[in-house]
Amino acid sequence: MDFSALRKDRAPAGLSEKKRARGFVFFTNRESRKGLEPAGNPRASQRFPRRATERQAVTEGAAAPTPSGKADAYGHSRPRASQISAWASPQNAAAASRPATAETCKTIEKKCAGPTVPAPPHGNARRATPGAVECRQGRRNRPPACHRNHPPARRHSRRGASGQRIIERLAP
Repeated sequence: MDFSALRKDRAPAGLSEKKRARGFVFFTNRESRKGLEPAGNPRASQRFPRRATERQAVTEGAAAPTPSGKADAYGHSRPRASQISAWASPQNAAAASRPATAETCKTIEKKCAGPTVPAPPHGNARRATPGAVECRQGRRNRPPACHRNHPPARRHSRRGASGQRIIERLAP
């Protein structure tokens, strides 16, 4: 899955993700470019490519903060080396050198010699709730088949009666 936060100019910035029943929870460093951009535009986009079958689904929707403990729980579920790296790496910032980053990891490893690594204070989790879903099916020697699936309307609107899901066929 490819996951993007949308900057104010709607250009994407990739983020990691974890699927949940009420949307997609994504995790990042709150102080990084990827962590700061959702504050300027609280929307996100997800793309689910299935290259072997020439299919993909794309969603876009709201991205809201999750309870603070969710990022900590996710961090603790990761391998120990990843937890150490979360402390050592100023995500997406220029690094002095690979050896310098490795040395920082060694220093943090010594400080966290116990069985658990404390969660870094800059851990961040947001939940992206998809709106419409766009699906594409590639076809050999022909234009792809495309459609957009709108969620059920909450009240009567131009999209349809309350609770009715609307599917539109799109030009490829």
